Amino acid sequence: MDLLLVNPGNFRGQGASEHLGILSLKSYTCAQGYNADVLDMGIEGLSINAASEIILQKDPSVLGITMLDDTKSSGFLLIQTVRRSGYGGKIILGGYFPTFSASEILSDFPQVDFIVRKIKQFA
Repeated sequence: MDLLLVNPGNFRGQGASEHLGILSLKSYTCAQGYNADVLDMGIEGLSINAASEIILQKDPSVLGITMLDDTKSSGFLLIQTVRRSGYGGKIILGGYFPTFSASEILSDFPQVDFIVRKIKQFA
């Protein structure tokens, strides 16, 4: 597997909708000929350990994790867990939280390889 995109959110219950941002990235990546999948912890109700096991089993070359302010704790815990468990692929963060905290994250979390930031362009 080339890319696994993860939403580290908490279980959102029945009727929760999928994360459109990572689904769009998956669709684009697959259209470019890469093998990509999504792991949404909030929809699937996965614990950090269960998600970590799935990630290690799939062993993607790149692990992309989206983070908001309310999912950053579970996101960082997931990163630390998969790295301690032997995951050696690249880890890329995206989303609002990493966009505004890129320098601090890269300084405080050496397990993270890259951060994708959204820069608003004005016409």
